[in-house]
Amino acid sequence: PRAQVLAALVTLLNDARLAAGMSPMGFLAPFLYHVAEAEPSAFNDVVMGDNACPAGEVAAFCCPESFSAAVGWDPVTGLGSPNYPILLQHALHHGRKGVVAASSLARMYNVDDQLEAKQPSSSWSTKATLSSARIGHYWTVDGAV
Repeated sequence: PRAQVLAALVTLLNDARLAAGMSPMGFLAPFLYHVAEAEPSAFNDVVMGDNACPAGEVAAFCCPESFSAAVGWDPVTGLGSPNYPILLQHALHHGRKGVVAASSLARMYNVDDQLEAKQPSSSWSTKATLSSARIGHYWTVDGAV
């Protein structure tokens, strides 16, 4: 989905979790891929279309490479369009599924010690850090968010 739609959807999921006394979701990929595998109807698979340059469009404004939609995950439509009621059920039913603490995420992605978790109160810095926020997490790489 478009970034704005996904942001709104995640805001609604987090609001529901907070209202249920649960923590908001941070790193979303584990949750989204878990739900897509456990219940494929959580996403409507888009199987037609592409991101190729339309006929008559100036090629300078198009990517030189293009991709076509396909069954399952594809680079054009990802997992597909979200089915909010099903995602909401999973966000509330599975409790902590999809919620990854900063320290767990750092351990999961700590390759050759190039990534470390950074808590907001910490004073040390690294090449890439992951900091906790009230709702979710954000990446800081070389000082840029």
